[in-house]
Amino acid sequence: MPAAEALMRYGLSELLRGLGLTPDWVHRDDARLVVSADGAAEAGQLALRVSPRALADLVTPRLPAVSALGWVDAQGERWPVPVGPPGPSAALGDLIAGGAWWLAGLQEYATDARDRHGRVPFDASLQAALCDAPGGPLRPAVEAYRARLSTALRAHGIDTPGRTWGGAPWSVALTHDLDAVRTRRMRALAGDLRRGRPVAALSRALAFGLAFAPPHPRPLRRLASLPLASPLLQALFG
Repeated sequence: MPAAEALMRYGLSELLRGLGLTPDWVHRDDARLVVSADGAAEAGQLALRVSPRALADLVTPRLPAVSALGWVDAQGERWPVPVGPPGPSAALGDLIAGGAWWLAGLQEYATDARDRHGRVPFDASLQAALCDAPGGPLRPAVEAYRARLSTALRAHGIDTPGRTWGGAPWSVALTHDLDAVRTRRMRALAGDLRRGRPVAALSRALAFGLAFAPPHPRPLRRLASLPLASPLLQALFG
Protein backbone atom coordinates (compact mmCIF):
# COMPACT_ATOMS: atom_id res chain seq x y z
CA MET A 1 0.00 0.00 0.00
CA PRO A 2 1.33 3.47 -0.84
CA ALA A 3 1.67 5.90 2.06
CA ALA A 4 -1.15 8.34 2.75
CA GLU A 5 0.96 11.29 1.61
CA ALA A 6 1.71 9.63 -1.73
CA LEU A 7 -1.98 8.85 -2.22
CA MET A 8 -2.96 12.43 -1.40
CA ARG A 9 -0.45 13.71 -3.95
CA TYR A 10 -1.85 11.28 -6.50
CA GLY A 11 -5.45 12.28 -5.79
CA LEU A 12 -4.69 16.00 -6.03
CA SER A 13 -2.65 15.58 -9.22
CA GLU A 14 -5.45 13.66 -10.93
CA LEU A 15 -8.16 16.10 -9.90
CA LEU A 16 -6.07 19.04 -11.08
CA ARG A 17 -5.17 17.29 -14.35
CA GLY A 18 -8.80 17.39 -15.45
CA LEU A 19 -8.86 21.12 -14.71
CA GLY A 20 -5.89 21.76 -16.96
CA LEU A 21 -3.53 22.28 -14.01
CA THR A 22 -0.35 20.56 -12.85
CA PRO A 23 0.82 20.88 -9.23
CA ASP A 24 4.24 22.29 -8.49
CA TRP A 25 5.32 20.75 -5.20
CA VAL A 26 6.96 23.51 -3.15
CA HIS A 27 7.53 24.34 0.51
CA ARG A 28 4.31 24.98 2.39
CA ASP A 29 5.21 28.64 2.98
CA ASP A 30 5.47 29.23 -0.78
CA ALA A 31 2.31 27.37 -1.83
CA ARG A 32 -0.95 28.89 -3.03
CA LEU A 33 -2.85 25.67 -2.23
CA VAL A 34 -2.21 23.76 0.99
CA VAL A 35 -3.70 20.37 1.85
CA SER A 36 -3.20 19.51 5.51
CA ALA A 37 -4.82 17.89 8.52
CA ASP A 38 -4.84 21.13 10.51
CA GLY A 39 -6.33 23.29 7.75
CA ALA A 40 -3.98 26.13 8.66
CA ALA A 41 -2.99 28.59 5.96
CA GLU A 42 -1.06 31.80 5.62
CA ALA A 43 -2.48 34.93 4.02
CA GLY A 44 -3.18 34.34 0.35
CA GLN A 45 -3.23 30.56 0.63
CA LEU A 46 -6.20 28.27 -0.01
CA ALA A 47 -6.31 25.60 2.68
CA LEU A 48 -7.96 22.24 2.06
CA ARG A 49 -8.35 20.42 5.34
CA VAL A 50 -8.32 16.63 5.31
CA SER A 51 -9.88 14.87 8.28
CA PRO A 52 -7.86 12.39 10.38
CA ARG A 53 -10.48 9.73 9.57
CA ALA A 54 -9.94 10.21 5.82
CA LEU A 55 -6.18 9.83 6.21
CA ALA A 56 -6.72 6.70 8.29
CA ASP A 57 -8.99 5.31 5.56
CA LEU A 58 -6.15 5.70 3.07
CA VAL A 59 -3.70 3.89 5.33
CA THR A 60 -6.18 1.10 6.14
CA PRO A 61 -8.85 1.09 3.41
CA ARG A 62 -12.37 0.04 4.30
CA LEU A 63 -15.38 -0.69 2.15
CA PRO A 64 -18.17 1.37 3.73
CA ALA A 65 -21.83 0.56 3.49
CA VAL A 66 -23.88 3.07 1.52
CA SER A 67 -25.57 4.17 4.75
CA ALA A 68 -22.16 4.93 6.31
CA LEU A 69 -20.80 7.08 3.49
CA GLY A 70 -19.88 10.69 3.72
CA TRP A 71 -21.38 12.93 1.09
CA VAL A 72 -20.89 16.28 -0.58
CA ASP A 73 -23.29 18.46 -2.51
CA ALA A 74 -22.01 19.22 -6.01
CA GLN A 75 -23.63 19.92 -9.35
CA GLY A 76 -27.04 19.97 -7.68
CA GLU A 77 -26.78 16.42 -6.31
CA ARG A 78 -25.46 14.57 -3.29
CA TRP A 79 -22.28 12.60 -4.07
CA PRO A 80 -20.73 9.84 -1.95
CA VAL A 81 -17.36 10.26 -0.23
CA PRO A 82 -15.96 6.83 0.73
CA VAL A 83 -13.38 8.18 3.19
CA GLY A 84 -13.74 10.25 6.33
CA PRO A 85 -16.66 10.40 8.73
CA PRO A 86 -20.22 9.63 7.61
CA GLY A 87 -22.63 12.42 6.83
CA PRO A 88 -21.95 15.80 5.19
CA SER A 89 -18.29 16.29 4.34
CA ALA A 90 -17.14 19.82 5.13
CA ALA A 91 -13.44 19.07 4.56
CA LEU A 92 -12.48 19.67 0.95
CA GLY A 93 -9.29 17.72 1.58
CA ASP A 94 -11.48 14.65 2.09
CA LEU A 95 -12.49 14.96 -1.57
CA ILE A 96 -8.81 14.74 -2.51
CA ALA A 97 -8.52 11.60 -0.37
CA GLY A 98 -11.77 10.29 -1.83
CA GLY A 99 -10.46 10.82 -5.35
CA ALA A 100 -7.37 8.79 -4.50
CA TRP A 101 -9.55 6.05 -2.96
CA TRP A 102 -11.59 5.67 -6.14
CA LEU A 103 -8.81 6.08 -8.68
CA ALA A 104 -6.25 3.87 -6.94
CA GLY A 105 -8.82 1.09 -6.43
CA LEU A 106 -8.27 1.02 -2.67
CA GLN A 107 -11.55 -0.79 -2.11
CA GLU A 108 -9.87 -3.90 -3.50
CA TYR A 109 -7.68 -3.92 -0.38
CA ALA A 110 -10.77 -3.81 1.83
CA THR A 111 -12.50 -6.99 0.65
CA ASP A 112 -11.50 -10.63 0.38
CA ALA A 113 -14.08 -11.32 -2.35
CA ARG A 114 -12.40 -12.68 -5.48
CA ASP A 115 -13.56 -14.41 -8.63
CA ARG A 116 -11.89 -17.51 -10.07
CA HIS A 117 -9.25 -15.30 -11.73
CA GLY A 118 -8.33 -13.59 -8.46
CA ARG A 119 -10.10 -10.34 -9.31
CA VAL A 120 -12.55 -8.43 -7.11
CA PRO A 121 -16.01 -9.08 -8.60
CA PHE A 122 -18.11 -6.07 -9.55
CA ASP A 123 -20.90 -7.22 -7.24
CA ALA A 124 -18.56 -6.70 -4.26
CA SER A 125 -17.75 -3.10 -5.20
CA LEU A 126 -19.14 0.13 -3.85
CA GLN A 127 -20.13 1.10 -7.39
CA ALA A 128 -22.43 -1.92 -7.54
CA ALA A 129 -24.01 -0.99 -4.21
CA LEU A 130 -24.63 2.58 -5.43
CA CYS A 131 -26.12 1.26 -8.68
CA ASP A 132 -27.72 4.15 -10.64
CA ALA A 133 -27.16 6.73 -7.90
CA PRO A 134 -24.34 9.30 -8.03
CA GLY A 135 -21.07 7.45 -7.59
CA GLY A 136 -22.34 4.38 -9.41
CA PRO A 137 -20.56 2.78 -12.38
CA LEU A 138 -21.95 5.26 -14.93
CA ARG A 139 -21.69 8.34 -12.70
CA PRO A 140 -18.15 8.59 -11.30
CA ALA A 141 -17.91 10.67 -8.14
CA VAL A 142 -14.43 11.92 -9.04
CA GLU A 143 -15.92 14.29 -11.63
CA ALA A 144 -18.10 15.86 -8.93
CA TYR A 145 -15.10 16.25 -6.62
CA ARG A 146 -13.24 17.94 -9.48
CA ALA A 147 -16.10 20.37 -10.04
CA ARG A 148 -16.20 21.22 -6.33
CA LEU A 149 -12.44 21.75 -6.26
CA SER A 150 -12.68 23.94 -9.36
CA THR A 151 -15.24 26.15 -7.63
CA ALA A 152 -12.96 26.57 -4.61
CA LEU A 153 -9.93 27.36 -6.77
CA ARG A 154 -11.75 29.94 -8.88
CA ALA A 155 -13.14 31.61 -5.77
CA HIS A 156 -9.53 31.98 -4.63
CA GLY A 157 -8.43 33.54 -7.92
CA ILE A 158 -6.90 30.40 -9.46
CA ASP A 159 -8.09 29.88 -13.02
CA THR A 160 -9.17 26.36 -14.04
CA PRO A 161 -9.08 26.32 -17.85
CA GLY A 162 -9.99 22.66 -18.14
CA ARG A 163 -8.12 19.97 -20.02
CA THR A 164 -8.23 20.00 -23.80
CA TRP A 165 -6.87 17.84 -26.60
CA GLY A 166 -5.84 19.91 -29.60
CA GLY A 167 -8.29 22.58 -28.44
CA ALA A 168 -11.18 20.11 -28.11
CA PRO A 169 -12.79 19.38 -24.70
CA TRP A 170 -12.62 15.61 -25.28
CA SER A 171 -10.73 13.01 -27.25
CA VAL A 172 -10.78 9.31 -28.01
CA ALA A 173 -8.01 6.93 -26.99
CA LEU A 174 -8.10 3.52 -28.61
CA THR A 175 -6.44 0.91 -26.43
CA HIS A 176 -5.73 -2.77 -26.67
CA ASP A 177 -5.03 -4.99 -23.68
CA LEU A 178 -2.87 -8.09 -23.81
CA ASP A 179 -3.91 -9.73 -20.58
CA ALA A 180 -1.62 -12.75 -20.83
CA VAL A 181 1.76 -12.86 -22.51
CA ARG A 182 2.49 -16.20 -20.91
CA THR A 183 1.39 -19.43 -22.57
CA ARG A 184 1.09 -22.93 -21.23
CA ARG A 185 3.79 -24.08 -23.62
CA MET A 186 5.35 -26.57 -21.19
CA ARG A 187 1.96 -28.24 -20.72
CA ALA A 188 1.39 -28.22 -24.50
CA LEU A 189 4.88 -29.61 -25.06
CA ALA A 190 4.25 -32.42 -22.57
CA GLY A 191 0.93 -33.11 -24.25
CA ASP A 192 2.60 -33.47 -27.64
CA LEU A 193 5.10 -35.92 -26.17
CA ARG A 194 2.36 -37.94 -24.45
CA ARG A 195 0.46 -38.20 -27.72
CA GLY A 196 3.54 -39.50 -29.48
CA ARG A 197 4.10 -36.35 -31.53
CA PRO A 198 7.82 -35.62 -31.07
CA VAL A 199 8.04 -33.55 -34.27
CA ALA A 200 5.22 -31.28 -33.09
CA ALA A 201 6.87 -31.04 -29.66
CA LEU A 202 10.19 -30.08 -31.23
CA SER A 203 8.53 -27.50 -33.47
CA ARG A 204 6.75 -25.99 -30.48
CA ALA A 205 9.98 -25.78 -28.49
CA LEU A 206 11.82 -24.15 -31.38
CA ALA A 207 8.97 -21.68 -31.97
CA PHE A 208 9.27 -20.36 -28.43
CA GLY A 209 13.01 -20.70 -28.10
CA LEU A 210 14.32 -23.06 -25.44
CA ALA A 211 11.61 -24.80 -23.49
CA PHE A 212 13.00 -23.59 -20.18
CA ALA A 213 13.62 -19.98 -21.28
CA PRO A 214 11.94 -17.08 -19.43
CA PRO A 215 8.20 -16.84 -20.16
CA HIS A 216 7.41 -15.67 -23.66
CA PRO A 217 10.38 -13.32 -24.20
CA ARG A 218 9.77 -12.64 -27.87
CA PRO A 219 6.26 -11.11 -27.48
CA LEU A 220 7.57 -8.99 -24.61
CA ARG A 221 10.39 -7.73 -26.81
CA ARG A 222 7.90 -6.95 -29.58
CA LEU A 223 5.73 -4.97 -27.15
CA ALA A 224 8.72 -3.05 -25.86
CA SER A 225 9.75 -2.17 -29.42
CA LEU A 226 6.36 -0.72 -30.43
CA PRO A 227 7.31 2.93 -29.72
CA LEU A 228 10.23 2.57 -32.13
CA ALA A 229 7.87 1.68 -34.98
CA SER A 230 4.92 3.96 -34.20
CA PRO A 231 3.87 6.87 -31.95
CA LEU A 232 1.80 4.54 -29.74
CA LEU A 233 1.96 4.88 -25.98
CA GLN A 234 2.43 1.70 -24.02
CA ALA A 235 2.32 0.45 -20.46
CA LEU A 236 3.57 -2.97 -19.38
CA PHE A 237 2.40 -4.52 -16.11
CA GLY A 238 4.04 -7.51 -14.51
